[in-house]
Parts: sequence; C-alpha cells; structure tokens
Amino acid sequence: LRGAASLGQLRNPQAISPLIRLVKDTEPHVRSASIESLGRLGAREAAALIAGALVGDLNPQVREKAAEALSYLNDASTLDALLKALMDKEEPVRLASMRSLGILRHEKSIEPLLALLKAENVKIRRAAVKALAQMAGPLLEKPLLASLQDQDPSVRAEAAKALGAISSPKVITALQSQLNDKDPRGALYAAHSLFRLGRNDGESAVAALMQNADPTI
Repeated sequence: LRGAASLGQLRNPQAISPLIRLVKDTEPHVRSASIESLGRLGAREAAALIAGALVGDLNPQVREKAAEALSYLNDASTLDALLKALMDKEEPVRLASMRSLGILRHEKSIEPLLALLKAENVKIRRAAVKALAQMAGPLLEKPLLASLQDQDPSVRAEAAKALGAISSPKVITALQSQLNDKDPRGALYAAHSLFRLGRNDGESAVAALMQNADPTI
C-alpha cells in the first residue's frame, strides 16, 4: 500500500508501469492506492484499466478511487464507464462519477445528469447541479431554474450559482427572487450570479449578508 502511494508521489512517469501491474493486486487497498496514483500521474495509458475497475471491481473503495482518478485523466473514452457508474449501489461511487462527468463536459452525460435532479437523495441532486453547472448553456436553463425551487437549500444555492452562466430574462427574474431565499448562501450565490450577468440587483442583499455573524458565509 505504501509503495503504491509512494510511486504516485514521486511524479515520475517511470512509476506508471509498476502501478498498472498493482491495479490487479489481490489487496483492495493496494488497488485503490495504485489507481489513485495513476490518476495523479495523468496516466492516460491506464484509462481503460481504471475504467474497467470502476465498473467491475467488487470493492466499493476501489470503484470510488477509479471514478476520482478518471477526473484527472479527462479521457472521453471513459465516458461510458462513468455513465454506468451513476447506477452504482454505493453513493460515494455515484458522487465521484458525477464529479468526473462534470469535468469531462460531454453532451452525452447531460440527460443522465438531468434525470438525477429529481433523485430523492439530496447529495445526488446537489452533485448533479454541480456537474451540469460546468456544462451550462441554454438547454440547461429550464432544469436549473426548477432546481431553484428545490426543498433543500444547498441544492438551491448550487442552482443559483450555476445560473450565473446563463443570460436570459427568465434567469435574471428568478435570481432576483432568489435574493429573498431564507438560506443566506442561496441569496449570496444569487447576488453573485446577477453580478456576473452585469446586474447590481444583489448589492443590498450582499450588504445585509456582510453583517451576518456566520463566518462560513
């Protein structure tokens, strides 16, 4: 385990070959460490192997590390594996796969991610919004506007943040309304997005939030 992690920390391309061999190790922790190191090394030659681990390894930690590693490789050939992993039974694997899909920004992932905006799991809905935010465009306007009405404040906040990349009268009107969100983060993100869109509507909301005692805002 230490050897696999150390090889990745060396940042030496010569470590790629031994790390690839370790991906087939019988010990899950060794496989996880090897996959993580290959990702950090940007070893695209291991993309197919890591994608195979994502959909085929029996250990959930290995699958999660594989999904994370694919975000470093940013290889479109791994798209199908990441999409399949959206149905993984383990939440961390699904979340990591969504983050990687957001980085890939492939149009084929838009529909599956849109479907997850209606998931019962709040973490999944929030991750879907974050991933879609990296692909923001006119086609995403309607679903992101719908997410502004989500019952969870963190999902609303992420939707408000994402809408800052979409300029339309409906978006501006919705963000103006979001300035009154009971959750301060939602209001702050709405103000920031309005600013990105060339509007100063959120100045008073930001001034009020500056007086908020919560240091995390």
